[in-house]
Amino acid sequence: MHDSKFGPKARFFDVEGVPVTVNATNTPGMYCAAWDGPTPRRFAFESAERNGAPVTEQEFIAMLPASPSP
Repeated sequence: MHDSKFGPKARFFDVEGVPVTVNATNTPGMYCAAWDGPTPRRFAFESAERNGAPVTEQEFIAMLPASPSP
């Protein structure tokens, strides 16, 4: 059983310091998304493949920006 909130087919990349997902089920309409801000944004799949290094989901999560304190 796969317990990721990103879905069983999600792939994770470090693209020059930017955390990126490919095929994550929690980003409808975005096959490839960058997570370097408060919400995911569209990201070029070709750039993720060409410039990114595959990382584990745990490494990806560690790269996410910290949420601001209330």
